Amino acid sequence: MSAEPEALHSRRSRLPSWPALLVGLLSLGAVVLGVLAATSHRARPAASALATNPVLDPGEQLSGPAPDFTLTDQFDRPVSLHSFRGKVVLLAFNDSECTTICPITTTAMVDAKRMLGAAGSQVALLGIDANPSATAIKNVRAYSEAHAMVHAWSFLTGSLPQLKRVWNAYHIGVAILRGQIDHTPALYVIDTHGHLAKLYLSQLSYAAVPQLGQLLAQQASRLLPGHPQVQSHLSYGHVAGIPPGHSLSVPRAGGGTMTLGTAGAPHL
Repeated sequence: MSAEPEALHSRRSRLPSWPALLVGLLSLGAVVLGVLAATSHRARPAASALATNPVLDPGEQLSGPAPDFTLTDQFDRPVSLHSFRGKVVLLAFNDSECTTICPITTTAMVDAKRMLGAAGSQVALLGIDANPSATAIKNVRAYSEAHAMVHAWSFLTGSLPQLKRVWNAYHIGVAILRGQIDHTPALYVIDTHGHLAKLYLSQLSYAAVPQLGQLLAQQASRLLPGHPQVQSHLSYGHVAGIPPGHSLSVPRAGGGTMTLGTAGAPHL
């Protein structure tokens, strides 16, 4: 607490009586407790909702340097992790032919960058192929095209030995089970100095995509100079999905609506 010379002079010339001093201290204590209670009240619901949301990983704190690598992107250009020093990196491991969890992860990455506004230019989005059967450049480009991300990120691949070295360095398990690719759905946040900051595991919940994006944006903001504001204020409470038996009306391209889920109607 700072004290100005005039205030000190005033205190010396007129010290309060003990009863007045006691009342003042009690009043100050009440104000401080009120501020702490209000702050706690604002912080607790978000933290509590995040901790109890079954489809949203709050993330695990990490430390130490992120293992470096050089792989090839969807444009057949070499890309190294160290080339992104000075930026926060969102690094995900994605099956280049996946249609379930991987699109959830990559959509959330794009959302996170968008939620940071102009500061999103200080965030790099990287993906590494986690499909041992589809490692060609055409595979990572096809995924990027399918999700409108060709120019939004770098989706990296390489020879199988190269990819395995990176998978091992980041503790990514990859297997083919009954013809299906199974891999650790990991998303790493790497700080501007190339150090691991946090690890998130994506869950299979389309409703939670914007929430995951906000989590990533908030984490990136903490690592960026000036801590830019996240332009999103979503609750982390669990968002219930829509079961197949329920109908839903959605906007139709060109105007009007269409109904999904009823007998004879299109189904998601």
